[in-house]
Formats: sequence, structure tokens, C-alpha cells
Amino acid sequence: MHTIHGANADDKPQTIKDLQAGRTAKSTPKDEMAIYDYIKELYKTKRVSDRTYKRVHALMGDAGMVEFVGILGYYVLVAMTLNVFRMPPPAGEPLPFPE
Repeated sequence: MHTIHGANADDKPQTIKDLQAGRTAKSTPKDEMAIYDYIKELYKTKRVSDRTYKRVHALMGDAGMVEFVGILGYYVLVAMTLNVFRMPPPAGEPLPFPE
């Protein structure tokens, strides 16, 4: 799982570079790719296709999907709040992505 201000110890340097450049990492496992595609499609179109939904639903089931979409909505709420009030990253931390 990728964090907002940095990377996990498990992340490969090339994966981090790909994500920061807006590219999909080639080494991403299929289940993680399904989740990545779901998030990307939802945030871009405000909906997901039946195919995309079914891929993630197969991984999470009904209850997991409800929680997942709730978490994605909460993330947007927090991100909007931080952006509107121009909250900087913690002291000494660079911005993870260019403005």
C-alpha cells in the first residue's frame, strides 16, 4: 500500500518512480492492478464499469466493496480539505508529486 508522503520499505524504486510519473508499474500483481484500475476509473469518471466492478468485487465481496468505496470517499474529503486550506506536508518533507 502506498502512502501519501512516502513509500513503504517493500516498494521497489522503479515502482515508486512509475507511480510518481503517473505510470502503472509493470510488476504490479493482478489483484493490486484491479484495485488501482478501479480507483483510477472512479476518480476520473465518477463511476466504474461493470467489468471493473466485478474484478474488485471478486476480491472483496459485498461488505468489502461498501467499506472500500467509503474509504475512497473519505480520502477525497480529506484531500479536498487539505488542498482548500493549503496544508503543507510535515516539516522537512518534500511534496510527493509536482504541483
